[in-house]
Amino acid sequence: MEAVAVAHRVEGVKRVETYFVPSRPSWASDFTIQMKINAWMILDWNLKASQVSTSVLAGHVVLVGVVDHADKVKKILDYARATGGGVVVKSFIQVAPS
Repeated sequence: MEAVAVAHRVEGVKRVETYFVPSRPSWASDFTIQMKINAWMILDWNLKASQVSTSVLAGHVVLVGVVDHADKVKKILDYARATGGGVVVKSFIQVAPS
């Protein structure tokens, strides 16, 4: 867990979480899930897809980013959960202070 130790030593880091999955069964499946989530965000004119990074590993969806309203976080999570194929959706999306 050297990566965790290094992260803790970086100035400004407030929290470090590790996220491990047992295996990666299908690159194609993970890529398909990721592209579907990104497509939903692009098609929603109220969202800026570039504000949220989507990663999928063994069906585990991880969302990271900053948006301007809490309702956008809910909408993005709803899209990720409705996409299908995702085992778990973990959000690290924050709402920027206004």
